[in-house]
Amino acid sequence: TQASIGSDTTKPTVSFTPELSGVTNASPLRVTVQFSEAVTGLDLSDLSITNGSASDLTGSGSSYSFDLTPAADGEVVVSLVGDAVADGASNTNNSADYHIQSDRTAPGTPSVSSPAATTLTNASSISITGSLAAAEDTLVRVYRESDGSVAGEQLLLGGLTEFSISVELTANSSDRFLVTASDAVGNESESVATAVVTQDSHAPVTTLA
Repeated sequence: TQASIGSDTTKPTVSFTPELSGVTNASPLRVTVQFSEAVTGLDLSDLSITNGSASDLTGSGSSYSFDLTPAADGEVVVSLVGDAVADGASNTNNSADYHIQSDRTAPGTPSVSSPAATTLTNASSISITGSLAAAEDTLVRVYRESDGSVAGEQLLLGGLTEFSISVELTANSSDRFLVTASDAVGNESESVATAVVTQDSHAPVTTLA
C-alpha cells in the first residue's frame, strides 16, 4: 500500500485587535496579533511603527500581544512585514497593517466667571458659570474640592462655549469647587478653582436686654 503525502501551501493569515472605529487616548494600547494557525518567528523587529513604538511582545502559537505607544496625536500605523513568521509547513505570512487614531490632548482649562469672589448666601444651591476657549464637543464637570465628588456637569455640543451648572451647597458651611473640561475620548483638562461660597441658613437670634 502506498502512503499518501499531504500538502500544505496555505499561508497563515493575520488580524489585529482591538478593532477601533473611533479615536482612542490609550497609551500604551495592548494590541493582539492573531494568526489563523500556530506560527513561529515573530519578533518586535518585524513590526514597523509609524508615529509610535512597540514593546513587551509576548505570546506563542497563534496569538501574540504587544504594547503600542503613540508618539503624537493622529494616525498610528503598525505594519507587519511579509515573511516574518512561518507555520509548520514553512508557509510564511503576507504583510498586514493596523491603523488607529490617537488623541491624548486635553481641552483648554475652562474660564469661570461666577462665583468670582467670596460669596455668602442663604440659598441651598448656586450656579457656576463660565466659558471655554474653543468650540468643541466638551463635558464640563464640577468637583467639590473637599472630597473630590462630582457636584454637577454639563455637556456642550454644537459649538456651544458657555456653561451654567447648578450645584448644591453644604448647609451652614463653606465650599469651593473645581471645574474641568473633558473631550469625547476622556482627556480631561487641568482644573480651575471657584471662589469660596459659604452657605448660612441660620436665622439671627434676637436677645432682649
